[in-house]
Amino acid sequence: MTPSAVPAYGQAGAAVCAMLSALFLWMHYRHRDPGAAWFSVGFLCMFAIYFLNLRVDSGAVAAHRGATLAGALGIVGIGFGLVDYLGHQGRSRWAWRAAVALPPLLALGSLPFGPLQRAIAHSALAATLVVMSAMAWQASQGERHVGHRLVAVALLVHPLLLVVFLALGRDIYDLRYVVLAPIALLGATLFAASLTRARSRVEEQVAERTAELQAMVGGLETFNRTVSHDLRGPLGGIAGLTRMAIEALQRGDTAQATAMLDAVAAQADTLTTLVNDLLLLARVNDAALQRRPVGAAECAGEALELLRLAGAPTGAVHVGALPVVVADPGLLRQVYVNLIGNALKFSAGAAAPRVDVGVAAERRPPVFFVRDNGVGFAAGDAVRLFEPFQRLHAGRFAGHGVGLSIVRRIVERHGGRVWAESSPGAGANFRFTLGP
Repeated sequence: MTPSAVPAYGQAGAAVCAMLSALFLWMHYRHRDPGAAWFSVGFLCMFAIYFLNLRVDSGAVAAHRGATLAGALGIVGIGFGLVDYLGHQGRSRWAWRAAVALPPLLALGSLPFGPLQRAIAHSALAATLVVMSAMAWQASQGERHVGHRLVAVALLVHPLLLVVFLALGRDIYDLRYVVLAPIALLGATLFAASLTRARSRVEEQVAERTAELQAMVGGLETFNRTVSHDLRGPLGGIAGLTRMAIEALQRGDTAQATAMLDAVAAQADTLTTLVNDLLLLARVNDAALQRRPVGAAECAGEALELLRLAGAPTGAVHVGALPVVVADPGLLRQVYVNLIGNALKFSAGAAAPRVDVGVAAERRPPVFFVRDNGVGFAAGDAVRLFEPFQRLHAGRFAGHGVGLSIVRRIVERHGGRVWAESSPGAGANFRFTLGP
């Protein structure tokens, strides 16, 4: 058959399949859409069917064999792409892939073929499309408004056409004249669903970035208030005390000057602590996680040693059995430093201070806790605790309200969450997870 005599359906089929293959290849490189690379390969194989019709006499057995081979590989490619696109993992992924691949293998086993074998081959390929349709319909139950149901319907068009041809007693070979419609419909619905999902991901990312920016702006506003209050207060105190020390020295009162200078040193230490906390808060956001298997008990023990060196009464702390987790050891240690340090500070006034460090039994993911018998707080204040510079007992206990916000950011960077439970006078129980 010469190119001038090529039927219009062959030219249209080659053009449509080549375009779909190119679109999914673009989707793969542009959005890294799962399954897009397999879709591109699948429609490229479909393109090969029409390309064979362009180059080989359609009456030749080789053309039938080549078209069936390309069709089988194309459906397998699209099926594998659909498995990845729908997010199947582990055993489920391999089970669906096997269900997609086995019928086309049966179709290939029908070569060389006549009318009966051709009917068997098309039926096997149609069975794969039915399996894929069921897979898409099942996915639509969990992920709505993406287009999975339309994909499921599009996948059934070819099997329905096959049933119609068989019912009318038509030659299955004539199916090639109309099969372009279901191919184009399937490609269009898959691409539309991929674009819808990509748009949803972009909208989610925009929403997340917006929330992050709002949180950042809120943090900056809080930071500005802190600078104007927490920093200005000690700096003003240092300036005033320094002037008083100078006046005392001018009078020859060295004892008073020494007392004033001691007070200046205390104010400077307060400023140093605040600046160090702010720097740590910034590093938590910027530093790359160095995740590896680490014993939570080891991190808690290192935190206790750091607190002991700082003069904290660590004898009141009781550490239970803790599991091995995948986390950044340095950051997990800082979580325990802050939580245990807080617990020791707020339970110092108890008749018998006690801090328990442990993990809830048989919970997945593990839920770690640091519990004390201190002053506690109102349940309605639990959320405020983890905001920067929030201090519920500012008049009674030292601190700048940064420690728990550091804990929250560390935990969230690990994919977990942190929360607190308490009531006034009944102690506090801080719990956290480290992600799945």
